[in-house]
Amino acid sequence: MSTINEIEKILGKDLPFSYKKLVDSIDDYSYISFNEFRNEFPNDEGSIWFFWSVERLFEPTKIIGSTNDRLAWQVLNSFFEIQNHNNRSALNLLTEYQAKNSVTIAEDNGDLLFIDTHNDNSIWRFMHDSGEVKMLAESFSRWTDMAELLE
Repeated sequence: MSTINEIEKILGKDLPFSYKKLVDSIDDYSYISFNEFRNEFPNDEGSIWFFWSVERLFEPTKIIGSTNDRLAWQVLNSFFEIQNHNNRSALNLLTEYQAKNSVTIAEDNGDLLFIDTHNDNSIWRFMHDSGEVKMLAESFSRWTDMAELLE
């Protein structure tokens, strides 16, 4: 059985303890809502993130337009490959360094939530339609402080 430790060894970085604790508690998947616009829309539940268990993190994943299947936690590399192939260049796009040093942990309607291990384990959103990335929180614990586990 695959473990979070394998991901940490591959990246050469430790993942946040709070993330490891959460993912260990997920049997298959869990839904967690996060309102990134809580000041403007305090009553909105925001995005409902489909969080992956450890087993799901290691599922082979094929993204149309990418030449390689990758494990789910590495799927940002597929999107970078497509973005690079299409010669997209704009501000706030996913970078190769970011793709290679991140762990994708959840999905919401095609957008991806990831931990950027090279940027102090900050939490980011990858918007699959535009290829843009946006930091949501400086740390996983700060992100979970603003999130709500749904039953």
